[in-house]
Amino acid sequence: MAHGNSFKKKFLNKVETGLFANEDYTQFRYRFTMDGKEYSKTFSIKASFGLRDRKRLARREAEEYREDLKESLFNPFNKNTKVDKIAEMYFDKKCDDSSWTRDRKSMYKNYIQPVIGKKAVTKVIEHNILTIVDNMKNSGKTKQNEVGNSHRNIVKCLRQVLKPILEYAMVNGAIDRLPPIEIPKKETKTKKFVTKPIDKLKLLHHTIMELYKDEPFYRALFLFALFGRRWNEIRTLEWQHINFKENSYIIVAEHNKIGIDQYYDIPLVLREALLELSDAEHSLVFASPTTGKELSSPRWQLEKIKKATGIEELTMHYFRHILVSALGSAGVPAQVLSASLGHQHSGTVTSYYQTVDHLSHSQSANDGVLELTKED
Repeated sequence: MAHGNSFKKKFLNKVETGLFANEDYTQFRYRFTMDGKEYSKTFSIKASFGLRDRKRLARREAEEYREDLKESLFNPFNKNTKVDKIAEMYFDKKCDDSSWTRDRKSMYKNYIQPVIGKKAVTKVIEHNILTIVDNMKNSGKTKQNEVGNSHRNIVKCLRQVLKPILEYAMVNGAIDRLPPIEIPKKETKTKKFVTKPIDKLKLLHHTIMELYKDEPFYRALFLFALFGRRWNEIRTLEWQHINFKENSYIIVAEHNKIGIDQYYDIPLVLREALLELSDAEHSLVFASPTTGKELSSPRWQLEKIKKATGIEELTMHYFRHILVSALGSAGVPAQVLSASLGHQHSGTVTSYYQTVDHLSHSQSANDGVLELTKED
């Protein structure tokens, strides 16, 4: 209480209604009420200005504070709106509740928010965006990218998360133009070389079947990886997309890189594991046992497989490297490999791959895996 009285006594010189100054008119306090709520601001003006100028500048400062506050209260899109608020409104108004949106929200939270989330959207500059890119290059948030995000992830973050949020701010009047968003050039990286891929494929198959013989959940999950599915395709797979009668499953356009529904054959060992799970209560095949939502990366189970096989470099994506190398060594044509893995070729044959037969080629690839992993 004593502190409050002391504060009031400090500002005894009235400049105008609501605006008071200290003894030498170098510090000012502005206080006013709007919609039944009181607001105040304390600010300083250098003594090098004359008394008349100090009062004039104080009035201007008070007026600008009142107008800025009024704009921020009644217009959510203004020069003081934080990027976090813009992002919140963008995801709420422009995006549906889907795994695609959740993935973008996660990218925002992990990579964009720490750099510019608390900044006014008008204060975002090119340097901030370059900082986001540098941070992503140096570290990631999952085991697969903990030493740095892929070029694809960085581009996705810039084009599918940051740019739409800033465009949403611009069309609603918060900013007049977008800051420069430069897409970094893709760095040439050495391809991962898999030694003795057929032996590793056999070892992985045997380990999965033995380690999870009584756990169909993880047996099916890692068999999907063994037969070429990406982790995002596995964790988003729903029971409605599995057809046991036709012995096929669909990776819907929303969850693959080509953007069209892809049909794949179900190999026998995977079918058996799935049938043991088919009475699950969730729509997702691999729903989290605790939340019922999409499963996070199965890092602990992956560690078990690494320990059992001695394949220290193993990640969910490295299953695909082993598969491609093993089938390629066994003479499976590149066209079959590409289609079975869900790839889309570029160049002169792009139009052909728009209608590529993923189902029949995945059958051929699956037969190749089963032949290579056949117990001696």
